[in-house]
Amino acid sequence: MEDLKNFQKYLLLRNRLFYKFNGENIRSAKEFLETKDIPSTWKAGLEAELFFYKKFETKLSLTPTLDAGDNSDFSGDYNGPARFDVTTNLDYKSLIDYEKSQYDWGDYYIALFDRKAREFEILDINFPFCDKCGEGRLFPIIVVEEANNKPFNWVSLYEACSYDGYDSQKIIEEQVLCPTPSELIEDFKHPSVQMKKRETLRKYSEALKRFFKYKNQKIPFLLGEYDYIITDREGGGYWGLNIRWEHPVLKDVYNPDAFIKI
Repeated sequence: MEDLKNFQKYLLLRNRLFYKFNGENIRSAKEFLETKDIPSTWKAGLEAELFFYKKFETKLSLTPTLDAGDNSDFSGDYNGPARFDVTTNLDYKSLIDYEKSQYDWGDYYIALFDRKAREFEILDINFPFCDKCGEGRLFPIIVVEEANNKPFNWVSLYEACSYDGYDSQKIIEEQVLCPTPSELIEDFKHPSVQMKKRETLRKYSEALKRFFKYKNQKIPFLLGEYDYIITDREGGGYWGLNIRWEHPVLKDVYNPDAFIKI
């Protein structure tokens, strides 16, 4: 009951905010946010929505929506009908939250607002549903392999089913001046530096994402490299693709073993 009251209160504040913006101006809307006693998490989210609306209202033909369980803040046009979920924190977002609406309705995008840079990154999470198994989605994956002519390595972009790895295909392959993920993190083995290890892999993945964006390719949401994967205390295991980094929205929504034999 309390959650429902809070949700209704949030929607009322949101409606008044956009009324201020549309009926008056951006300054009135911002002053409304500053003068109201609003929880900081609500204020951050409403501020992000306001800036998104101001920046893209015309370009994306935006209309504020009533978020009634479909995880959308705006409807609009982004190479076709689309819905947008605006956020400042991906920790609370998961592809699972959008799947039913994507299947029933169509394209969804997450608009991630960087509060320091005052910029948006629009994330395309419209991964095709796998026609063969009917269970998975086709995710774009960076695969890094060692090359003979160091310091270059092979960097490929694959697309593969998240459920069983079927329908995998190599989209592009290039030799790139970069280390392999293993080389990059070889000094980060102690448990005390695991956070630094994750951040290093994230920055490495972001750099490769920019490379593929420059090549006008799909933006990868996973990073993997071929490795010997140990499965028991005696050192038994197998060679396969080891996922080194995943985009936050894919956390716990795919089968890691699905990509072993890409």
